[in-house]
Amino acid sequence: MASSGTGFKMSPQDARDLLKKWMTESTKIQGLLVTSNGFRASTLGTVIPCADGGVAVVLDRKPPLTTFFEFTPSRAEQFKYGDTRAFPPGAVPEVGGAPTLLSDLTIVFPDGSLVALFEVAAWN
Repeated sequence: MASSGTGFKMSPQDARDLLKKWMTESTKIQGLLVTSNGFRASTLGTVIPCADGGVAVVLDRKPPLTTFFEFTPSRAEQFKYGDTRAFPPGAVPEVGGAPTLLSDLTIVFPDGSLVALFEVAAWN
């Protein structure tokens, strides 16, 4: 089962507001999907709305959407928010090519799967 990670609990409405802000501002996101059976996927991109309340992290907003993953936030049981206090300078080893992160939203689903969306400030 995936860990729900660190961070502060966030209300569903605050999570929706943050997702909407990232969509409106086309914020660069590193999205990580971890299922309860250990499947992991990650992509860099932006957050877009999908049908039926879904949300996707997509590499390129122009069709065809070739690199993406989609999830439905309304099915989540918990939302957590973390900012630079969760990963202060020096706490995460410097890795060449790794992003500098500003914040993250972790979305935890009833089966233990999670989606973590990391707001990217810059690439190292």
